[in-house]
Amino acid sequence: TYALGTEVQYAKSTNVFNYGITATWGTHPYKGHGVHTFLVEPSFSYRFFNLAASYYQALLADKDSSVVDQTFSEDERMFYIEPSLDLHKKFSMGFAYEFHDPSKEIDGDSRHFLGPSFYLYPTVEAEIIFWAGYNICSKGANHFSMGMSGHVEF
Repeated sequence: TYALGTEVQYAKSTNVFNYGITATWGTHPYKGHGVHTFLVEPSFSYRFFNLAASYYQALLADKDSSVVDQTFSEDERMFYIEPSLDLHKKFSMGFAYEFHDPSKEIDGDSRHFLGPSFYLYPTVEAEIIFWAGYNICSKGANHFSMGMSGHVEF
């Protein structure tokens, strides 16, 4: 098998206003047909206010096979938006909304996520993210989730 893809980025920055967009496309074969995935991520910041968003869409090769088998992801489509505020040069706080749809073919399998995110910037090119939130499920029990991640660039 093979995987093929591309990513395009554009960014513009002034003293107080910054914006950018990243677009990604990928494809790979599944049972002789192509699976295509698209991701678009716009963002902008003005002084201490930031807004980030993501939209992901998969075009599946086989409607009868699971999304995970075809895309290695739980979602056929996903939308995310998060406004945030820079409270200090080393700390930001945001509030995220996410919509997850594992399959467009199945009604009622989607979920919504709402919750705060806390961003720490201990050094240049490093960040630690803490998040928590509530998952509102169309089917099954609603549930709380939380986590943390880190990112360092060298």
